[in-house]
Amino acid sequence: MSTLQSRGWLWEFLLRLIGASKSKTNGAPAQAAVVVEPETDDDPFVVAPGGYRIRVPQATDVNHCVGEMLPSVREGLSVVPPLPKVVTDLLREIQDPKSTAASVAEIASSDPALAASLIRTVNAAAVGLSRKISSVSEAVSYLGFGAVKSMVVRLRLEEVMTPRSEQGVLDTEDLWVHSLAVSYAADCLARRVNGVDAGFAATLGLLHDIGKLAIVAQLPTEAQALMQADNDSANDALAQEANLLGLDHAGIGANLGAMWKLPADLVQAIRFHHFPSQAFHDTDPLALRQAVFVVHIANQLAKYCFAHSDRIEIEQVSDQAFSLLGLEPSLPKLLDGKMRAAIGRAVLLADANTRRSATKPRRFLRFLRREDAIRAATAHAIERRVAVDGSAIDELFGQNVEIYRENSSAAQARFETSPDEAGIVTVLKDLRAHQDSLAMSAETRSVAALMTRSLLPNLLQIAKEGETIEIGQAVNGGRLRLALRCKGLATSRRLGRDSTVEESQHLAGAELANVLNLGWFERVAISAEGSAVFFERAA
Repeated sequence: MSTLQSRGWLWEFLLRLIGASKSKTNGAPAQAAVVVEPETDDDPFVVAPGGYRIRVPQATDVNHCVGEMLPSVREGLSVVPPLPKVVTDLLREIQDPKSTAASVAEIASSDPALAASLIRTVNAAAVGLSRKISSVSEAVSYLGFGAVKSMVVRLRLEEVMTPRSEQGVLDTEDLWVHSLAVSYAADCLARRVNGVDAGFAATLGLLHDIGKLAIVAQLPTEAQALMQADNDSANDALAQEANLLGLDHAGIGANLGAMWKLPADLVQAIRFHHFPSQAFHDTDPLALRQAVFVVHIANQLAKYCFAHSDRIEIEQVSDQAFSLLGLEPSLPKLLDGKMRAAIGRAVLLADANTRRSATKPRRFLRFLRREDAIRAATAHAIERRVAVDGSAIDELFGQNVEIYRENSSAAQARFETSPDEAGIVTVLKDLRAHQDSLAMSAETRSVAALMTRSLLPNLLQIAKEGETIEIGQAVNGGRLRLALRCKGLATSRRLGRDSTVEESQHLAGAELANVLNLGWFERVAISAEGSAVFFERAA
């Protein structure tokens, strides 16, 4: 098998792609699947999410966030209640370099419901500790300031902006996962840049998309119209928002932040988080200007590492951003093990506190289109991460492995479902029940639940009526093993021609990285024809 000789070609292709998008009218973003090869064998490969668009900012785009809201939008925001005092007090305290777990706990304890939630969360995450944690101070110490801040903001924003529909709840949950991932990524990145206030960057990461939250919660009709907008339109998402609302979500978020009397610097940073060079003047403090660029980059890294939506737009990061931060201009190098781990912690924390039903299907990925699937399948940058091992898969689907029945607690079970939403809902319920019966750590159980809930609904896009989706799940010898099998995954069907084993590896690696963090698993394998995928990690 060839070593990764395509590195130079891939970078050249990415540059050509970005250059082509610049030449389109109205700055229309290009749409494709790009595989970016890391610089060293020690770095994880970086794959852009399927269905994403690269958006190259244009000089006039900044107008989207500084225009005038339509009267209906202003009216919708006018009924949003003030931000609860516990949130503003806690944000102010956590930003104080002299703050301690005790001082933060004192504020959190003033809200009984919040205190109970913190204690419940820390005990759920701390399975295996010798004793239960019962005080808010201990909970703050264990969770850390970042997690406490995010939980407080999330819980109280739910109170002041409650979605009016089930779809709205799902959308806000997706925004919560993404915002927390950006917050953790910004904190991780800020610590690599001298002088940057990591607390400010993390707070901006958490709040950068409050405009989207407001749209979903307060403007359901407009939110639905944006959801149904043509993803192939020449107008990118920011332009679509501005055309419909008068302002994009960044501008709406800044107006909301001003209404809530958030610090002026934070409001300004929210307004220009897509255009960090416009946020502050050269005469403003360097650390403040750097913090906005940190969040801008963290936003893109979070999109690469966890595809929270099938309408993702990844923005080109300017040389100015890397230069101002003193970083080498390489997103793959920034998305190293520490960064992936930080984003992974955020995703798992968000999932542990989700309001979404454990059995509610939610698609996070559109499978690559024919041309993009062929490009991914013929690249040479993925085979290291995905092995070919049909025996491990066959073991989980063996003839002696019975199909799961309700209340079964067998260490190994097989599940089957028809390719429709009702079948997916049923099998997700059974999978979760079986996972809860197995001897696994809290983190592994969360990873297993998140992986199955994120990946299974995507199979509805490619499985044909009458076909069967199969799942195998087992804990043996202290190892969790999961496998999914579906004829629609077969590489030959995806490419429209005969395929090779290498093509199956490349295509599987490119697409799986879009749904979940493969770093959560110590081993990922597929069948030779690509119709089944296998995951393994310590239980």
